[in-house]
Amino acid sequence: MRITPDQLPEEGYFLLDKLEHKELPVFLRKYLNKRTTISIVFYGLNIFFLLIAIFLFVVNFQQEMLTNLDWAYHYFIGFSIAFLLVPLHEYIHVLAYKSQGAINTSYDSNIKKFFFLALADKFVANKNEFRIVVLAPFISITMILLLLLTISSYNWSLPILV
Repeated sequence: MRITPDQLPEEGYFLLDKLEHKELPVFLRKYLNKRTTISIVFYGLNIFFLLIAIFLFVVNFQQEMLTNLDWAYHYFIGFSIAFLLVPLHEYIHVLAYKSQGAINTSYDSNIKKFFFLALADKFVANKNEFRIVVLAPFISITMILLLLLTISSYNWSLPILV
């Protein structure tokens, strides 16, 4: 959609609600629980990878290849990797915004409330453009992790799955 926010009324759109960037997490939380095909696939894939990780942990415990200390170590490494991926995740959102035509992009965060944002000021996105922006980090990071999973050693496969 190549229009500015000022042109929206001329195109037949009307203002339903207005919020500041800082209010975005509350607004998004309201819509995260909606069931759509994309949300079902997203949650389904996350549950699938969680089940694989649990299965591997159980199998390794039964075969006594993994001690409690090993489990904690792998979980800690996997959790740390997830935190390190936050900046990459937001950067991919910004790249996706730019690929859809956004010019003024930025980042914001609130460590106290633990949220991070990629913003595209004065950028109007249609449904398909917004889907690209939303799904880009999930698809790209998942593909990278799956690739790493296929070439990693056993010691790294558990943290990657966590």
